[in-house]
Amino acid sequence: MGEIDKPEVAAVFKSYPQEVREKLMFFRQLILETASMIEEVGEIEKPLNGVNLAT
Repeated sequence: MGEIDKPEVAAVFKSYPQEVREKLMFFRQLILETASMIEEVGEIEKPLNGVNLAT
């Protein structure tokens, strides 16, 4: 799955147990892949409080 490029976000993900982290990473990747397929979605920001889909 994709790497997390922001250290503060990676630290939060690493704080979860492995089983939970794997599920969160799967869900995160699904969101990012889906957004990348939608033409109207611009740059994708990935803050700790959710995904920002700029249009």
